[in-house]
Amino acid sequence: MAKENQGRLAYADVLRVMATLAVIVIHLTGAWVESLDPSTGNWMVCNLYNSLSRWAVPVFVMLSGMFLLDPDRPMDPKRLLRHMLRLGVALAVWGMVYALREQIRKTGLTPAAVAAAAEDVFRGRTSFHLWFIYMMLGLYLVTPVLRAFLRGAEKRDLHYFFLLYALLNLFLPSFLLFRPSQVIRVHLTMTYLSTGTLQYVGYYVAGYYLMRYPPDGKLRTLLLSLGLLGGVITAAGTACIPAARERLLLYVYYAPNVAAMTVGVFVLVQSAAPKIRGRWWGALSQVTFGIYLVHLEIIRLLEQFGLNSMTVPPLFGVPLLAAAVFLGSLAVVWPLSKLPGIGRYLT
Repeated sequence: MAKENQGRLAYADVLRVMATLAVIVIHLTGAWVESLDPSTGNWMVCNLYNSLSRWAVPVFVMLSGMFLLDPDRPMDPKRLLRHMLRLGVALAVWGMVYALREQIRKTGLTPAAVAAAAEDVFRGRTSFHLWFIYMMLGLYLVTPVLRAFLRGAEKRDLHYFFLLYALLNLFLPSFLLFRPSQVIRVHLTMTYLSTGTLQYVGYYVAGYYLMRYPPDGKLRTLLLSLGLLGGVITAAGTACIPAARERLLLYVYYAPNVAAMTVGVFVLVQSAAPKIRGRWWGALSQVTFGIYLVHLEIIRLLEQFGLNSMTVPPLFGVPLLAAAVFLGSLAVVWPLSKLPGIGRYLT
């Protein structure tokens, strides 16, 4: 049992590090996918890298669910509140950093700028990548309800849950998004069936499910094959969609193709758990949240020195720059993580 526990923790650490690198790739290529001519080779490379990284954020959600929803792990209200406090402090501090930087750029450092930055953080108008924290806080709020459900749920109950989630939050919204004439229906569907927390609750529960019932044999092969197919559909489908307004719809984190790719990546790394070695995975995993929080500033800093995904051909430039951003963020975050008391809340 000890070996199985070590393997489970090992693959979780690997997934966190991989997902952090994938998020960096998304943010290095996203603007270029939107601005470059889709007929160019550089666009195709950026689309490929971005498409094959879309699993990153859903995997982060699955990892949280894997641990927080396990009924065998203690999770009293006080413990859950500590998890929420960590997210809240990180959001307040880093949200203020990003929001204040924007206010200073507009008006300079004044009391009014500080007040405006604080209001932006409260209203969720800070750096775009911090949306993840708002969403996770919502999932934490429903965690006690989900744990109560999972405590008494049988495997078939979870299958019904995933079927319902797939229909209402994966397939129906994706179908409607590709129907421009159904704008009102899209709005209503997204508002009442799959807004905010509900869009990601399926991933949250899936992390626990795959930890509790690891797939093997034909099911694992099927999930890996669907994951590969999801990646192909994301990259090739995005390249083949002619309308600019619809081109990036396959990138949506709750699109069926991204969901398939997410599960495929999770299962792939999970199945490799017995072969995972190295304590450094765990050390890196402990600061991945901090790397996520700070990496956009490192990207902007490198851009000021003329370094971006197009400085060299993106086929090589994107992975090289992603590694540089990861290491640069690590250099900032590692010392912060060692600060007594506050360090764990910032990273």
